[in-house]
Amino acid sequence: MTLQRDGVPPAIIGGVETVVAVGGLLGALAAPALQRRLPLPALIRGICWTARC
Repeated sequence: MTLQRDGVPPAIIGGVETVVAVGGLLGALAAPALQRRLPLPALIRGICWTARC
């Protein structure tokens, strides 16, 4: 909604949605392997650190 309100072209909005969807899919595929290899506190710290960048 914010992108539409700011006048961003529909093609760019679709591209942004595609990038978000691909990121979600890759995260879902990587999650089981990460859960097996890393303890929960390390995963939480990694997620928080990544979100800050």
